[in-house]
Amino acid sequence: MEGRPNEFSWRACVSTWFGELTHVFVELWVTGEDDEIIHQARADWLLANLYIDHLGLSKLAGLPRVQQDDRYMVAISLTGLIAHAISFEPARVAARRYYLDWLLHRILRKRFEADPELVFLVADLLKKTLLDTIQRESIQNLPEPVMILLLRKFYDDLPTAIHDELGRDTDFMARIGLINLTAITIDEFNFDGDDFIRVANEAVNGRRATITPLGSNTEIIFQPVENHPGKFIFSYDHPETGATKVVAGDNLVILLGSPSEREMALRRNRQWFDCSRQKLDEIVAEIASMEDPRRRIDAVEDWRNASVAVYYSNLDGILRNQRDFQFDDLIPPSAEGLLRHFRLSPDVESGEIFQEALATAAQTLIDEENLIMAIDRLTGLPAPLPAPLVEAFIALSPTEQRQIIKDLIKIAGSPLSRMHLVYLLLHSGNQVPAFQRLAWRIVGSLFSPEGAEAVEAFFAMLKWTNGEIGGWPDTRHWPAHVRLAIVWAHAHRLFSIFISAGAPPSWLQNTFSQASQRIHFEAFEWDTDYWFDITHPRNVDRDAFLLAGLSYALGEETNAFIEKGLRDLVVSHAFMNVEGVRIPNLKLLRASSQAPNSLNSFLSGDLGEKLSPLLGAEDAAIFTQTSLQSLMEQTIGNIAEESNVGLHWAWLLALFGDTLPPNELIDRLRSTLHQIDFEALLQKDVELGLLAIQVASLQVKHLDDETLRLQLKKGLVQIAKILANLGMAQGGSINENDLARQDQIPLRLLETALHISKAVQSPGV
Repeated sequence: MEGRPNEFSWRACVSTWFGELTHVFVELWVTGEDDEIIHQARADWLLANLYIDHLGLSKLAGLPRVQQDDRYMVAISLTGLIAHAISFEPARVAARRYYLDWLLHRILRKRFEADPELVFLVADLLKKTLLDTIQRESIQNLPEPVMILLLRKFYDDLPTAIHDELGRDTDFMARIGLINLTAITIDEFNFDGDDFIRVANEAVNGRRATITPLGSNTEIIFQPVENHPGKFIFSYDHPETGATKVVAGDNLVILLGSPSEREMALRRNRQWFDCSRQKLDEIVAEIASMEDPRRRIDAVEDWRNASVAVYYSNLDGILRNQRDFQFDDLIPPSAEGLLRHFRLSPDVESGEIFQEALATAAQTLIDEENLIMAIDRLTGLPAPLPAPLVEAFIALSPTEQRQIIKDLIKIAGSPLSRMHLVYLLLHSGNQVPAFQRLAWRIVGSLFSPEGAEAVEAFFAMLKWTNGEIGGWPDTRHWPAHVRLAIVWAHAHRLFSIFISAGAPPSWLQNTFSQASQRIHFEAFEWDTDYWFDITHPRNVDRDAFLLAGLSYALGEETNAFIEKGLRDLVVSHAFMNVEGVRIPNLKLLRASSQAPNSLNSFLSGDLGEKLSPLLGAEDAAIFTQTSLQSLMEQTIGNIAEESNVGLHWAWLLALFGDTLPPNELIDRLRSTLHQIDFEALLQKDVELGLLAIQVASLQVKHLDDETLRLQLKKGLVQIAKILANLGMAQGGSINENDLARQDQIPLRLLETALHISKAVQSPGV
């Protein structure tokens, strides 16, 4: 397109330009025979006159980006400069240190001093580069000792900050063969893992034992700590300072000599396993009976590393203490661990059967953990609270209920869990005035401006979680409803942890909205059961969520709340004023009862019926399925008569989106769209034509009409040609009024093309 760079070709250009220039930097020290000063002078000239990093090239090209990408793009450039020094050729190995020394003094040091966080990003990117390098066939043909030696030389040549950061990741260092994974570090001493376990085993069980640190000739004596009831700590005297150091660790309980003591200790730490009682019994019996301490430790660590309970606890500590995170930190360690955490099975069926499975999971969590933990885990799902939770709460005395509520209030929950809490307060089986008042305050806070901000922040996190967990390779084999349930549950837990750590909702919304601005798995791996479900994050709207959630939470207590002025609050979200005329909130006009409801969610159903007790039958009538279907019929008729009116297409978009139309309207909608002359609309008004094709593309997948799909494809190609010939900012019929928000047009074209292509994959859905 004239007037705007092609993003994909520019990205290729950026990558090629940067790669070639970086290669030249390295070659200066390899090919020339001049002295070091001349090499540096030539490199300085290239740096001053030709070098532009990824961020600079991106700005020069005018490519769209999000704010937090800036640091990441800088890190990519710095990593590229370092990574080009990876070589297994003798000439380059010899010259590398000089190049890296120049790189440190001219670029890296200034960058790292200005932004210390870049060290962590560069180290992380360099790890991936090194792992990719050693996977190359040409490298794998090297004898292992030679490859390890060359990697060691590269590691030793790295700037100190990067060298030290890589060295802290013992798992990574072990993967590339630079350390023994079994090495254990205590204070500044490194011990062989097997030796450490052998000697620690002696000390924990009341016997002195001697060990020599790696790389040292000085012996250290591990000795038991007298009169300590836990028996899982020991001490040693520092060989230089003489200070007594105490070594403590909860995993040292595994070293206890008695199998029965080991079993009791393991049961006290059931969060390490985060599984059902039956499974716990099997695991504990197996591990406690192992004679080899090393095997016991490895077995426990495998379970502990997969424990989502431990993961959430550690993440909470990280965010509270460090106030910093990487997005990779928010991915749980194990997909199967997630299911165990919620006591769910990947084989459970959808709908009412899923609700029954939730009831079983709730009862299991109550029996194996406690009521508080069961409520906390399952209030992250957009489905009614399982009956066992509600019944267990009702069975408590008023005093016990008050304590449960106090404990739940202390947990920084999500807006979703607050809806569930309102339900519990109003269905406690006791008419406690304090519960009524608290429920009212929670409802008021959810509908306040601050509540709206929290809801939007939660939705931003939900959409990010969907992109990461929904498309996680470990979850791909799960049915759609199980993936959706886990996406909601994990987003709820992440939101709660961030809020409890003091993160402002506005920051959460901004951070996770920007992180979600990329094409993810659903653009290419389309699962209709997943995509069209009412609980898919893309289908969730704040007003619909609040109103449907409120209807669920209040239940038969709605009338009592209406008397307190709730009606005005609901009306303000159900309707809007346009030039003094009250019209329905357009976001509420999409028929939620048409969408699949695999989680048996309270978000589904006839919204008009839900709102009738809140708004009154007359005001709620417009939102009933009957009224919406009538409005749909009218809109289809309007388009058939006046397809050149943009408002009609806007109404069709609001009413249908890409959801499945009512069966009674499918043939009529197909016939109407089939007779539209999209080319004529484009010639009359490009923006109108684009809107029409965009709206039609959302429905073509439901209509099983290849002729219509090809017609839309032809129109999309025509739009691209028009934009290429006339430019997006000037000329022809395209002007600022016709193409407001022009920056969004490439994205709209891409989304429309994806919808049209999906119609091929799923005819007759």
